[in-house]
Amino acid sequence: MIKRLKDPQNLEITAQCAEIRSGWSSEELKERSVPRFLRIWLPELQEWVVMTKENAWLLDNPGADPLSN
Repeated sequence: MIKRLKDPQNLEITAQCAEIRSGWSSEELKERSVPRFLRIWLPELQEWVVMTKENAWLLDNPGADPLSN
């Protein structure tokens, strides 16, 4: 299958997100800024764990220092 659209660059994504956020009311911004957690089952551990945005970043960047981001 031929890819017809190019992937947006990080700056384009950041600009689009800022544009979207500028349309939010202060109440909506407050509500959307609250961290959300996703519980996922890890078969290797046989338990549920909580996934956050920071955890996902660490999975995508193994061995990286999250404080240097």
